[in-house]
Amino acid sequence: IKTGEIRDLYRAYKLEDGLLGYPISNEKGGLKDGATYQLFEGAVIYDHPEYGAKVVFSGAVRDLYRSYGLENGKLGYPISNEKGGLKDGAVYQLFEGGVMYWHPRLGTHVVFNGATRDLYRSYGLENGKLGYPISDEQFGLKENATYQLFENAVVYTHPEVGTHSVVSGVIRNLYRSYGLENGEFGYPISEEEDGEQEFQNRVIGLGKVYTKKIYNAMKGKNYGKAMRDVGCGLRNNGCYQVFEKGIVYESEKGVFIVE
Repeated sequence: IKTGEIRDLYRAYKLEDGLLGYPISNEKGGLKDGATYQLFEGAVIYDHPEYGAKVVFSGAVRDLYRSYGLENGKLGYPISNEKGGLKDGAVYQLFEGGVMYWHPRLGTHVVFNGATRDLYRSYGLENGKLGYPISDEQFGLKENATYQLFENAVVYTHPEVGTHSVVSGVIRNLYRSYGLENGEFGYPISEEEDGEQEFQNRVIGLGKVYTKKIYNAMKGKNYGKAMRDVGCGLRNNGCYQVFEKGIVYESEKGVFIVE
């Protein structure tokens, strides 16, 4: 092992008696950005001219890193070492392209840089209401959307309507009962606020489901509480909803109440 950052990091991990064990290769070059690497019994150390020497330990984190193509993949190079101190005994490691969490119960998952991670950060990361990721980003949804599951929510990213979460609870249960993104709701287009959330084709508020037109009309008039979810399928694609003060109809003529 040559003098330099790799050796310094190796020494910090207690040399051959530590987690890295004995070296099993010499330092090797030829990586992108002029980086080098060296293999050990329990890890690989990358030495990058900008990020310095960082270790990726063998196990679940390195297996997931390998599945994404190592330094040539979507995650890029590690930019931190593995760090602990998170709730539930979890650890995390930062990469150029995202953050990887290992959780003793939920396993190892990555949150990639971009809209999902920005939203996750806005909710307080693993300490916020979304909790830890329980899946990686998933593809194959209609309209080229993706989703990622967290302990307490699902986050959708749609090329037109953006990135939004549906948090576990009344709204997510209703959303699921109507077929999620493939049902009449479509994708979420806002975040939940005060028990209300807007979707492409429906609005959920106070535990009931509305069309957008009925919901907007209700906000400006005193119809009382909705007694049931909106029902559609009437003649000429009409809809209706029962409120405390009457039945509200939506048609091509507009939205009107029969008291």
